[in-house]
Amino acid sequence: MSAWIIQSWLRLRASYYFIPTLMGLSAILLGVLTTIIDLKFQAEIRDLLGWFFASTVTSARSVLTVIAGSMISVAAVTFSLTMVAVTTAAGQYGPRLIGNFMRDRANQVTLGMFISTFLYCIVVLKSVSEEITIDAQSTVGLTPSLSVLVALILTLISVGVLIFFVHHIPETLNVGTLTGKVSRQLIHQIKQGRFPSSENLDVGNVESLGDPFDPKLTQSVRSRSSGYVEAISLGGLVEWADENKMRIRLLRVPGDFVMFGEAVMDVINDDVTADFDHNVFETETAKDLLSFIALGRERTEFQNLLFLSDELVEIAARALSPGVNDPFTAINCIHRYGDICLAMMNAPAAPDCVLGEDRTPRIWARPVSVKRLYDALFGQSRQYICEDENASRETLEVLYQLKSRTSETFEGVISDQIETLKVAIQQSSMGDAQKARLSSAPPYQF
Repeated sequence: MSAWIIQSWLRLRASYYFIPTLMGLSAILLGVLTTIIDLKFQAEIRDLLGWFFASTVTSARSVLTVIAGSMISVAAVTFSLTMVAVTTAAGQYGPRLIGNFMRDRANQVTLGMFISTFLYCIVVLKSVSEEITIDAQSTVGLTPSLSVLVALILTLISVGVLIFFVHHIPETLNVGTLTGKVSRQLIHQIKQGRFPSSENLDVGNVESLGDPFDPKLTQSVRSRSSGYVEAISLGGLVEWADENKMRIRLLRVPGDFVMFGEAVMDVINDDVTADFDHNVFETETAKDLLSFIALGRERTEFQNLLFLSDELVEIAARALSPGVNDPFTAINCIHRYGDICLAMMNAPAAPDCVLGEDRTPRIWARPVSVKRLYDALFGQSRQYICEDENASRETLEVLYQLKSRTSETFEGVISDQIETLKVAIQQSSMGDAQKARLSSAPPYQF
């Protein structure tokens, strides 16, 4: 699969128009269907529905007109509230968090529900008539009893959705909800498998094989554009490598920025004695390989643990800034740091290779290590945490708790974070009394 397809699908999912468009088209089809049923089975529907049916064409038009007008007005209010929430989140938590609101299914479905009800009523209104020609000789009046009943049901559902939406908007702006959502997404990615893991591909560690990429026999594929790596089609790369008997080392992974002309991958033949046809490699082959890497204008969470970790760091950094001075929001993020790091340490070792046919190593990639995640979370936050007594205390508590629950493999990583934070606290502008309280509190005297 081309990386462009993956990239396009990710952008569709994050758009406000994809789900509402699908729901709107479904509503149009539903309106056509109920109108046809009304036209063919008016008498039977009248007997079946009893007092539910619309008695006259005029009353049907009135009901549908009121519903359509109300729904489009509520849709406009809903869109306005969503934009207010996005603006508030961008200003309070950082622009990186906007994507979370754009991808929020509840917001998309709410907008889609109101638009769908509006479109349904418009379609049915178009068909309401005193007389409709059936053939050259006969006409029949259409009183859309079933269609009006369906419109009323859609309206009741829309009212329920509106009540849910009014509750949902302030809930999404709650920092606990926001950090919890980001944390769960990150932990889910860790448990599902870090890049280059894939549910559909075999992966493994190939340290025992050594480095097969001899610089004298390796060809580099260079980017023909610039941007952030948004997605890499591992399945497509493995399929291509199997077909062409090649091995590929990815020099850039999702989240990295690529400059024009920068090497993004190295390629070597299975048969190291075989030579490359450089003319073909630099034109056709390079173009084929670059189609499996999608570059875009911004980083995304797809295949990228560090994007989600940076979201938490941004919330904590803004909360500890002098202009905001909200240590409790930062502490909320620090607690999530501990939860994430614990999941990372308990997860299976990250693979560094994707296997092809007959479990032949095909794709080498750089996975996110435990140390790198600690540096991304605690390391990037350290300069802000060390200036606040409450945040420093909670961070030390979390680090010592993690150290007590881990194996010897990761003790050194955590110890380095603890010692570096202690030095940062001593060198910070925090008051001497605050430093003394921190340094004298067990179990982390320093």
